[in-house]
Amino acid sequence: MGRRKFTSEFKTKVVLEALKERSSLAELSQKHDLHPQQITKWKRDFLAGASSVLSKPHLSVQDEAEAEKARLLQIIGEQKVELDFLKKKFRRFLLKLRRFFQNRPIQHSWRWYHPLPECCI
Repeated sequence: MGRRKFTSEFKTKVVLEALKERSSLAELSQKHDLHPQQITKWKRDFLAGASSVLSKPHLSVQDEAEAEKARLLQIIGEQKVELDFLKKKFRRFLLKLRRFFQNRPIQHSWRWYHPLPECCI
């Protein structure tokens, strides 16, 4: 049996119950089928990270939209450069192909070439 993985929502729920102190660690660990040391560790990590959550300026919806727009514009720019490069290479290829066939007349082998009869023209 592998290790159990807990979602952040579950961890937060357990830690908040532990912080309320309405029940002991032993009761919480039995209720959620966890080791008491695990709850203590989650509680310590939660409290250590709480100050950083409150100190960081959160991006507003408008700032997030602008960041997404900038990211998408960067992707569009990269794709445009790629497309221009491929168009240029394709034009060069077509010119080389045209030059190749302009210098070589079409050769009809008498063995294989049969002109159409005049009734069909």
